[in-house]
Amino acid sequence: MKLGGKFDNVDEIAEFTRLRKWQYGEVPPGWLGKTDAFGNITIRPGLTGRKLEETVRHESVHSFFSPSPGLLGNIRAYIGLWAYKNVHLAQYLEEAIAETYGTGSLLIGLSFPIRTGYVSAGRVILEGAAYTAIVGASAYVGQKIGEALFI
Repeated sequence: MKLGGKFDNVDEIAEFTRLRKWQYGEVPPGWLGKTDAFGNITIRPGLTGRKLEETVRHESVHSFFSPSPGLLGNIRAYIGLWAYKNVHLAQYLEEAIAETYGTGSLLIGLSFPIRTGYVSAGRVILEGAAYTAIVGASAYVGQKIGEALFI
């Protein structure tokens, strides 16, 4: 079924997203859906139509980035949740990807994390600049070490 089509049941949407199945259940007030640390998707009861489709697609991205339970999965889940809650750049990227996939619109996706208050634009820009500087400096130092060792 194409984007924007109607679905009759949970299995049809799960097949459409080709990711994890979901269930209706309690979500925080004002939220349409949520995904836990291990990728289990919960959708607000009563959500239907296009909003349901967009929400399931959005949450399926969070599910995709979630690890499976187990020792390493538990550690990865903890680190991922910490990064999501403390690193604005990480949260911005995940939410922007999720909303872009959910709505099918790059512009809506890129503006979503800032427009909805998930992150501040200033902090995302600051963290992005810091990340770029660190990666750039590391590449430069690595190149210089390589030149010194092999020339």
